[in-house]
Amino acid sequence: MAIKIAGTTVINNSRGVENMSNIEGNYTNFHGIVTSIANNLDMSKPTMSRTLTADTTFTASNIATGKVCLLMLDIGSSQYIPTWPASIKWPGDGTEPDWDATGVTKWLVCFTCWDNTTIRATATGWGGTSAASFSNFTLTGLGGWDPMQNSYGSGTPWAAASIAFLHDAANNRVNITHTAGDSRNGSTQATVYANYTGLTGITSVEVQYNLASQACSGSNCGTNSGQTYGPLPTDDSKSPSTYYNCASSTVFFGWSAEVDSSSGNDSHTTANFNNFSNTDPHFRIKIVCTQGTFYSTAQTNDISLFCNFGPSPGANPGV
Repeated sequence: MAIKIAGTTVINNSRGVENMSNIEGNYTNFHGIVTSIANNLDMSKPTMSRTLTADTTFTASNIATGKVCLLMLDIGSSQYIPTWPASIKWPGDGTEPDWDATGVTKWLVCFTCWDNTTIRATATGWGGTSAASFSNFTLTGLGGWDPMQNSYGSGTPWAAASIAFLHDAANNRVNITHTAGDSRNGSTQATVYANYTGLTGITSVEVQYNLASQACSGSNCGTNSGQTYGPLPTDDSKSPSTYYNCASSTVFFGWSAEVDSSSGNDSHTTANFNNFSNTDPHFRIKIVCTQGTFYSTAQTNDISLFCNFGPSPGANPGV
C-alpha cells in the first residue's frame, strides 16, 4: 500500500520514493539499499559501495548542506589508493587515512555535506590485521660484545669500545655497529640490525643507553688525545636514559681509556650495565610512526677498559 502525505504519494506500492526532493532509491523495511558506484560520489545516494581494482580518483556530485551518506570501500588485497576531490576535507590537520600501510583492506567512509561546496569525511578501517613490527637486536657480532680490553706499552696505550646507531630507511631497519679494541691488537667491528615491517609515516627514530654507573679513573680522564671520543659518553654530551635522534645521522656512544705517557699513570674506564633488567634495557630504540610507537631493545655485558704505560700488562680488575 502506498504512503501519502496530504494526499501526495511519497512511497509507492513498490516501496519507491516519489515526490520528495533530495531522496531517491528503493527501500525495504526502510533500510537503504546499497548502490554500487564507479568513480562518482553522489551525495544523494545514502549508501554506496566500491571495490577498487586499480588506483582510483573519485569525483563528487549533488553536494548540498546537510546531506549525509556512507561509502563501503574495499581497496583489495593489493591495497589500491583512492584519490578524493578537493571538496572532501579530513579531520584534524587534514591528513587522510594511510590506505595502504596497515594491512586493512575494507573501509567505511562517512561523508557530511558541510555546505554546498565542502564535504567533511571520516573513515574507519577493518577486515585485516596490522603487520607492523620492530624486532629486538642481539650484540653477537663480537662474541656477545664483551669489551673487556687490557692494553699496555710505550707511546700512548689505549683501549676502547663503542656502539653506533643509524636509521636505514631504505632497508626498513636500524643499523647497530659495535666496536672493541686496543692499541696492541687493533679493533674488531661488526654490524647487526633491528628490522621493522609495516611502519610508515615515521616521524622520529631515537635511541638511548641505560646503565647503573660509569666512571673513569687515572690518566687522561676527559682529555683522551688518541681517541676522538670518551672516555665516557657523557664527555661527548650523551647522557644515560636520554633519547637521541638517529633518524638521519649516527648516534654514537663511546668508552675509552688512555695512558698519558708523560705521567705513566694507569687508566681504567668502566660501564656497569648488568644491574638493569629487560624492563629498563641497556639499549633501546624508539620509532614513532602512523601505526603507533615501537621499541627494539638489547642487553649487553659490562665494559671494562684498562691500560698502563710500561712493558707488561697491569692488573685490570675487569679482566
